[in-house]
Amino acid sequence: MHSDHLLSRNPPGTQGQLLDKFNLAQVGLLCLDKDLRIREANALACTIAACPGDALIGQDIFASFFGQHDEATCRAVATALRTTGYWNGEISLRRPDGSPYTEQISIADAGTWSGSDHGYLAIITNYTCASQAREQVHQFAHFDALTGLPNRLLLMDRLEQIIAANRRTDSLLAICFIDLDGFKHVNDSLGHDAGDALLIEIARRMQASLRSADTVARIGGDEFIVLLSVIDSEDECYQTIERLLKVIAEPCTPVAGAQIQVSASIGVTIFPDDDSDGETLIRHADHAMYAAKRAGKNSYCMFDARMEQRLEARQDTLLRVSRAMRTGQFELQYQPTLDVRSGRIVGVEALIRWNHPVLGCLLPGEFIPLIEDNSAALELGEWVIREALRQCHAWHQRGLDLDVNINLFARQLQHPGFPAALARMIAETWPDMPSGRLILDIAEPTTGKALESAQTAIRSCRALGANFHLDQFGARDSALKSLRSLDLDGVKIYRTLINDMPYDRSAASLVEGIVGLCQAFGLSVTAVGVANEDHRCVLSQLSCDFMQGNQISSPLLAPELEEWLASFSSNASGARHE
Repeated sequence: MHSDHLLSRNPPGTQGQLLDKFNLAQVGLLCLDKDLRIREANALACTIAACPGDALIGQDIFASFFGQHDEATCRAVATALRTTGYWNGEISLRRPDGSPYTEQISIADAGTWSGSDHGYLAIITNYTCASQAREQVHQFAHFDALTGLPNRLLLMDRLEQIIAANRRTDSLLAICFIDLDGFKHVNDSLGHDAGDALLIEIARRMQASLRSADTVARIGGDEFIVLLSVIDSEDECYQTIERLLKVIAEPCTPVAGAQIQVSASIGVTIFPDDDSDGETLIRHADHAMYAAKRAGKNSYCMFDARMEQRLEARQDTLLRVSRAMRTGQFELQYQPTLDVRSGRIVGVEALIRWNHPVLGCLLPGEFIPLIEDNSAALELGEWVIREALRQCHAWHQRGLDLDVNINLFARQLQHPGFPAALARMIAETWPDMPSGRLILDIAEPTTGKALESAQTAIRSCRALGANFHLDQFGARDSALKSLRSLDLDGVKIYRTLINDMPYDRSAASLVEGIVGLCQAFGLSVTAVGVANEDHRCVLSQLSCDFMQGNQISSPLLAPELEEWLASFSSNASGARHE
């Protein structure tokens, strides 16, 4: 019989199925009769024997596979098979070009295959294929498929070896955690092929800028780790990191006609100053990398123990915030907004408070900074909007019409799903909300990308009836760009300017300029932090539209606010709630 998979003079059956399976395993298989003549052979066995087709069938195994061995070796093999039914060893062969090579062969008693004929099975391991397979398995297990860099598994193995070696020599080892800035935008705008090409190019650049003793590994996405082994000083480490930042930031053309540029944030920890195990060293470098990102990106930051403490505090706060939301520990207080011209209370600002079971009432500044970069900020922000809308709707139904200002987290406004979430919250709490009743206070966007996201979100939310005020106007020099670029309804003046205004002529002049500028833009102006009668008098003279602060009323719970409003009158405008 002749087929693509096996050569045989026997009918197909169990042996043929076995031969097919051995073909898949890249193993040569021979079925021998009791005289050690070949009855069947799979394709690889024919290749090893360099014997085409049916010419191999019927041959003595010694003639076909032991031709380079002496007669004594052949007799020893035959004797072992007769006495023990098994022999294993190496055979020497020659390739078609005459070069020698070695294969492993195992011959064993196979029992009765057909009729009463006794026979043997011979399995020949192809060293070349096995070596290639082992190399492929090693490559897949230890190297990144895209860039060819070591992966996390190989990185950790090298890191532990370097740590052990450096402990003996007291040498320095720097662990650098690298995260690319702006890589997601490349994927989103140019596609994943461009992103992959960029990663390959950056991997090549980093390898070229490091010593052969150093390691650069890709551990996932746009994250890399560099091990600078056996460095002489921290200065040497800093010079290498500066070089990495430079080569990463060089322009790249991953696809035809599209030149792009990214930067990197790098966190660094140095062993043995940071005398930790490998996993902990990488975690510390990761913490430092996030500190570099917060500092403005395209930079590096060294790890110190306080980072770990801050992270632990942050994680603890996140857990406590999640528990507080489940157990109803958060509440809103409402601070009235006074219309300067009419003397009426026209709105409130919803301010979150945390009734902590141990620490008491916590103000936003005591916990918001620890969660604002986390998804918990989105969850808490939605709770504030939903609760404030629910309360204002209840007041509206009782004839008390008040605008409500709500501070948005920057993360909320940048989230692409925020307009849809806001639409859902309005539909669930106040379906017929009058346009302009909800005022969302936003911080000034700090980057061009953030500004674009804010513009998109504001347009979508305006269609739902929301207005927007720019919060803390005057706190940054670049606020004028936001006035021109964002579709705003008003601004809230930075409270520090209000506080200094009665005693600092330059502060008063700046507030006067802000009021005039906003009037020119058609924007309302709200002064926050109005703490005394001096503030109130100056702001009234400057034609400020609205005031908010403890001079008018401190933040109140909803029932307290209702009582305060009932007793409030424009003739008692100097009164202050105690």
